[in-house]
Amino acid sequence: MPDDVIQRVFSFLPFESISLMSTTSKPWLSHCNRELDACARYAYSPKDVGTGLGVSLDLNSRADWKKACIAREQCYFGFAEEQSSEGKVQAILTGMVRNRTSSNFMEESLRWITFLFDESEMTTAPELATEVLSNLISYLTANIENVTAQQLGAKAIGIVALNEKNRERLPELGAIRLLCDASKMHLNTADVQTNICWALVIVARPIGAVEGSPFQQTHVTNSANINAIVDCSGIDLVLQIIRTHADKPSTMAKAFWCMVNLSLYEQHKQQIVDSHGVELILDALRNFPSNRELQYRACFAIINLAIKPDVKNRIRELNGIELILEGMKGFSECMLFQRCATVVLRSLAWKSQENCRLIRQLEGERVIKSMIKQFKGNAEIKRLGKTALQCLSMMD
Repeated sequence: MPDDVIQRVFSFLPFESISLMSTTSKPWLSHCNRELDACARYAYSPKDVGTGLGVSLDLNSRADWKKACIAREQCYFGFAEEQSSEGKVQAILTGMVRNRTSSNFMEESLRWITFLFDESEMTTAPELATEVLSNLISYLTANIENVTAQQLGAKAIGIVALNEKNRERLPELGAIRLLCDASKMHLNTADVQTNICWALVIVARPIGAVEGSPFQQTHVTNSANINAIVDCSGIDLVLQIIRTHADKPSTMAKAFWCMVNLSLYEQHKQQIVDSHGVELILDALRNFPSNRELQYRACFAIINLAIKPDVKNRIRELNGIELILEGMKGFSECMLFQRCATVVLRSLAWKSQENCRLIRQLEGERVIKSMIKQFKGNAEIKRLGKTALQCLSMMD
């Protein structure tokens, strides 16, 4: 039978049927073995593109390697090469509903989803039926002790949450509770925590909000997920992740990113401050001066907290202003970091003579002017730099 016919038949069969054929029918087994030989074309080395790591398919360590390969093939047959990455992800997630009883199929589906996301430029996700979302959460809940499932699944939740319609429904389906429970269970596994933090970043994003934009009053009614995370002890969990993985800059970076949305409301800011969150941020800046991702995300985490007068003083007393300026000098070509750090400096200087004086003593004005010159063609950077300089001059 021609291979294209076999593949077409495969696309209509559940995983269990394919697995059974591979062990009972010689013609099918021959085809499956040919596919297993070609499995290297699906191998990849997971990379963290700022959203956490996927998990490679390690055949050497698995007794069920044949079933895993067949499941991976079955997932592949479920989407068309010409489909967009979003279309492929939707096809895979829909296929998971039909094959929900196969742990191999479910795991390989999640592996495909994370791979497709990392290899593409996906900035959104397809709107999914509630049944599809519920199936994903149910599988991860039933396999909460499985490290691989939780690492892949947490990232998959973050991916589907890029769609606001999906994001709104995730709490009622138990996604937030699942992420927090998985975080508690796998606290010492850095890669799982990294992906959970990234998923919480996306899940907590207020409906209608854009990453890095000011928090508007219209977002208040669209930020129910933030309260749901806090109700699940999310703030304490994020701080515990930072403490537990203080030697893992990539994990801490996602945790600091998560802290940004969790510090939008006054009561949440205070909880973070009372739990020594400011000290954790500054320690990370101090310990990893050359890690750009951590420097950027840690600085980002200060933005909402630095509004509080007591935090302005604490950051100054703990030499935080020096750390921020050193970061600006060290990453002078990174526009995202320059913009973020300038917002922090402006906030620290606002209505604080002591901070203004120290920023000037540390030649902060020169650093800001250098940023404006570096990105002279960027109107936003120019406007931001000028407002920061004006803020510093107002305290004369």
